[in-house]
Amino acid sequence: MAIIDALGYSKAYTRQVPRSLTTEHRCQRKTIYSELLEHFDVEGEAFLSRIVIGDETWAHHYEPET
Repeated sequence: MAIIDALGYSKAYTRQVPRSLTTEHRCQRKTIYSELLEHFDVEGEAFLSRIVIGDETWAHHYEPET
C-alpha cells in the first residue's frame, strides 16, 4: 500500500479468486520466484524499483439513452 500511496493511486476494489494450481504451475512459479530472488541478491533495491505489478480488469460501462 505504501507504493500505491506514494504514486498517488488508491485501491478502489479488490477481489480474491480462489484457484487450484497444477503441479506444473507451482513449479513454474517457484522457478520464477527463485530467479527474482537471485536478481535481488545481485542488484539489491535497484532491482525492486524496476518491478511493475498489476492486474488487468476490464470494466464495461453502458449508459442507455433516455
